[in-house]
Amino acid sequence: MNLVPNRITKHLRWLTFVVVIAMLLALPIRALAHPHMWVEGKVQLMFDAQGAVTGVTQTWLFDEMFSSYAKQGLPVGSDNRPPQSELDKIGKSWIEALADPMSHYFTRIMHGNREVPTGPAQRVRVDWDSKAQQMSLQFELPLLTPLMPGDRPLVVSVADPTFYVAYSFEAPDAVTLLAAPSSCSAKYEMPKPLDAQTAQRLAAIGPDVTELPSDLMAVTQTLQHRVILTCL
Repeated sequence: MNLVPNRITKHLRWLTFVVVIAMLLALPIRALAHPHMWVEGKVQLMFDAQGAVTGVTQTWLFDEMFSSYAKQGLPVGSDNRPPQSELDKIGKSWIEALADPMSHYFTRIMHGNREVPTGPAQRVRVDWDSKAQQMSLQFELPLLTPLMPGDRPLVVSVADPTFYVAYSFEAPDAVTLLAAPSSCSAKYEMPKPLDAQTAQRLAAIGPDVTELPSDLMAVTQTLQHRVILTCL
């Protein structure tokens, strides 16, 4: 049985195991419906000495349920933390899947009307917080060419267009700038809330559905979290 839409199977293969486990354990509908995973996100924009943007670093903190599943089967030390070598293997697998052009790390960077190309993810790190019992993924997307923002905003959008993953950016340090000129600032813009009827339809869709209806797919593709950089 195909557990995810055929046209997104490749870039969502890193998620499928949690759906299988949820089905086997007959978890409540909240765990089975869209979304399947909740992520607390952070975005950091990095600058060079000339004031150009050089890349974007993201940190994704996964919910406790997914973190628990991802940790299953890994050896742990006295601090209940898997060895970093094992976490590195997970990070390599996840980032390879997310690098697929269809997903492109669930990230899109725009400067005015132009999409900004980035290189492959660098400085990939998966970590385990023994106190919170949560796993996180951090990676940097370097711009192919450093970019001077000028008078046009630079917008970093983060979203899973299939809504298997739901993001939030609620931490006080969810948006930061590294070595930015004093003339630059960034703000976070959350997606418009779903109307009750659409939210109910999404919540009723289980993982056995092979493809979202076209109207729902169109809606989920608008659920982008946006970080907007402006430099005066």
